Amino acid sequence: MWITLISLLLLGCGDSIEDQIARQADTTRQAVVQLKQQLDGNKLTNAMLLRQYTQKVAEIRPDLKMLMEQLAKDATSKGPMFLRLSKRANTAYNQPLSFVDNNERLVELLDVASAADPLVFNDALSDPINVVADFSNGQLSRVNSIEKKASETANAAKDFGPGSQLMGNPTYGQWQTNSSGTSFWQWYIAYRVFDSLIDSRRRPSYGQWSRYRDYSYYGDYGWERYSSNRDKKNSYKVEQQTRKKFERQGKTFTSAYSKNRTGSSSLSKNSSWSKSSDRFKSSYAAKQYSANRSSNRFSSSSSQRNSSTRTSRSISGGK
Repeated sequence: MWITLISLLLLGCGDSIEDQIARQADTTRQAVVQLKQQLDGNKLTNAMLLRQYTQKVAEIRPDLKMLMEQLAKDATSKGPMFLRLSKRANTAYNQPLSFVDNNERLVELLDVASAADPLVFNDALSDPINVVADFSNGQLSRVNSIEKKASETANAAKDFGPGSQLMGNPTYGQWQTNSSGTSFWQWYIAYRVFDSLIDSRRRPSYGQWSRYRDYSYYGDYGWERYSSNRDKKNSYKVEQQTRKKFERQGKTFTSAYSKNRTGSSSLSKNSSWSKSSDRFKSSYAAKQYSANRSSNRFSSSSSQRNSSTRTSRSISGGK
């Protein structure tokens, strides 16, 4: 559980950035392998629950059997959650030209190692579990989270329909912008059934979702760790486009990540630590995702932490 903490502390020991990358690549590779072993060995509590929940809902709602089978994959090393981490790790190991510079590459290696922590990954599984629980007509309880109505009330959130906890999470879909400049969530093919389960008039635009989204593990704890470099940049682009459109229309835009939503319960300490671990990153990472410090999540949530906890060394070990 201390893999990523040790790695972060080692960043200040004065080695060259190349040496740090080589060492962190080994650490990250080991973290991904160990997570695979945990999943294959059925060692994660929430992975077991996800399989049980999906089986139960498939019995209650046979029309959702294919969706339940797809969501159940996240409990395995063949599921999209794990496969995305593995792919990101391989890219960081083997494709240095995919990154702006070595600082960015090192940040990605650190993020993947943190996301591959079995306790953190176990917590991240709470999102698909709770999506499934909400289909059970009250027969199954949410995990690591307060119940749906209580969460919506606490966060002044709107119900965007089944699967809304997974909106914004690049494991399951992406934001697409239409010709009028409005962005809507597009599920990947395996999850398109979510669209058929809600009235099209309830389908939120990015601006509506960003203001009224409810708590999710990914949105409030996992964003830094379970988003690749490209994911973060795409998210930033959509947010900036939406903000500018609102400004032209004289409307007030509220960032999806301007504040953390209420709703988590019984999360591991590793998740709480992971949530604030970006304070160890260099000012480079902040610049990449915080171009407008006064107007988006990449500033409002992290710049405050950075300003109070910034270290004297950059990520490459220099002063």
